[in-house]
Amino acid sequence: MKKIKYLCIFLVVFSSLARAQQMLPQQDPLRVTVGGYLAGEYAKSEVDGRYPDGTFQNPLLGLLLSGQVAPQVSFMTEASYYEGDRFDLNQAWLGFQASQYFYAKLGLFVVPFGQYNENNLPHQTDTVNPPLNIEYLFPFTWRDVGATGGGSVSGLEYVLYLGNGLSEGEFLSSGQQFRDNNRDKGWGGRLALALGEGFSVGYSYYRGKYDDANSRDRILQAGTVAWTTSDFYIKAEYNHSRSETPDPFADAEGWGYYIQAAMIWKGFRPVVSYQVLKYDDTFHGPGFEGPDVPGAGIHMDRTRWALGAVFMFAPNAYLKFEYDFNREKNLEIKNDAYLLQVAVGF
Repeated sequence: MKKIKYLCIFLVVFSSLARAQQMLPQQDPLRVTVGGYLAGEYAKSEVDGRYPDGTFQNPLLGLLLSGQVAPQVSFMTEASYYEGDRFDLNQAWLGFQASQYFYAKLGLFVVPFGQYNENNLPHQTDTVNPPLNIEYLFPFTWRDVGATGGGSVSGLEYVLYLGNGLSEGEFLSSGQQFRDNNRDKGWGGRLALALGEGFSVGYSYYRGKYDDANSRDRILQAGTVAWTTSDFYIKAEYNHSRSETPDPFADAEGWGYYIQAAMIWKGFRPVVSYQVLKYDDTFHGPGFEGPDVPGAGIHMDRTRWALGAVFMFAPNAYLKFEYDFNREKNLEIKNDAYLLQVAVGF
């Protein structure tokens, strides 16, 4: 009953805002756009995988509000309802657009790191599971509270940001926070260059102290390449992470990449993705509770071939199928899986 109550409140707020927008007079300076997304999936794996019995999972409902409060002042808010009665505020920022050369945002923003993080909603991706390097080397849908600014000139886009940064947890993917755990601030930026004919390259960097004692650095880097035409695309992202750890532990290091390609034919897209992840950390891992209670360690050496297809059965509505061939070095396990997902953006 509690889940149904929260869901009803969410839908009532959404419908009320949408109706209010329709009733705004045309001369009103406030212009609000209402959008959102829905998704759900089914997953089944072999006996050693995550879902050996098969399961419906990951119901998702999102609401976005954006608009102009003045000619150069805009805002964006995004809230999502996840499995398990969990609501998250994904974005809430106020922006100022001086020109094409410079903009600024203040508030809660999606971190501009790599090319996947800012476009990872179900109706924006062609695979159901995120690539291995995206899933494990930083928080999925990584957000931060602070300030960011950027712009573009002659095909070069730049963005810089300053925020509370990442915190310490069992895994790199569990470092999301909103209230700073130390006095240091995380900072970073991204450069992206459009080279013409749909080809672009990019580089991202992040640095910040992540432990409560404000003594150990974490550095993340990403390199991206993309080539997109009306008939196909090929894109790739490489990620590297290094985190300082206390003596006598070696610094934690992880790296990985994915390469993904798809043919684009009307409402149908066959997709193939190859993914690699190597992640070694003797200090963190399951059971980690702090400097005095190290974890069991992390040692991953994984690859994945993901084969799939996307069917657009209505405008902005997609049915996705994916089969994952999962492999782990020196470990013979049966954990291949297939997934079905329905995703709608509006």
